[in-house]
Amino acid sequence: MKQKLDSDKLIVIAAATAALVFGVLYFVGGRGGGVELTRAGEQAAIVADIAIDMGDVIAPVAEVTVHVAGAVNKPGVYRLDSGSRVQDALDMAGGPTDEADLNRINLAAFLKDAQQVLIPAESAAYETGYASDAYAAADGRVNINTAGLRELITLPGIGEVIAGNIVAYREKNGPFAQVADIKNVPRIGDRTFENIRELIIAD
Repeated sequence: MKQKLDSDKLIVIAAATAALVFGVLYFVGGRGGGVELTRAGEQAAIVADIAIDMGDVIAPVAEVTVHVAGAVNKPGVYRLDSGSRVQDALDMAGGPTDEADLNRINLAAFLKDAQQVLIPAESAAYETGYASDAYAAADGRVNINTAGLRELITLPGIGEVIAGNIVAYREKNGPFAQVADIKNVPRIGDRTFENIRELIIAD
């Protein structure tokens, strides 16, 4: 319905603008001015140009492209209709794996173009703290090859977005061979690495 209203508004605005242009030209021409439209085709071209220019501004996006990653059966990049929700992207990616924790995401949220949909995984380590070697060494350092989102965001300068980038990079490229390899993850530069290098391991 909103798209229909936008289209109606566009037609009205284009017609009104064209009428104003013709009126000014007619007024100037009638008073001896040098501007005159002699062919109907020229008039139609002006109207068409106005409609195209304004249509480019408000034309709705027909599709969105999103990256589905994390605990899904078929992670990858998918194209969906505009107005689709996270649940739709999850379905296209083959549904959640057995390790997925769907209670930590909003399945009803609308998708945005170029969005990453990261499906988090459950982990027993979440409940046991750093004593578990599932994601941490005995000295409390975070194992970047096994840590989940909740553990990764405990590192200085690592928020949910960067933590998601770490998990997605790990799933695509395999485990980190050394801690310095974490700089290959988007949005982790030298400064961030220096802040966390003594707090992480890559076993």
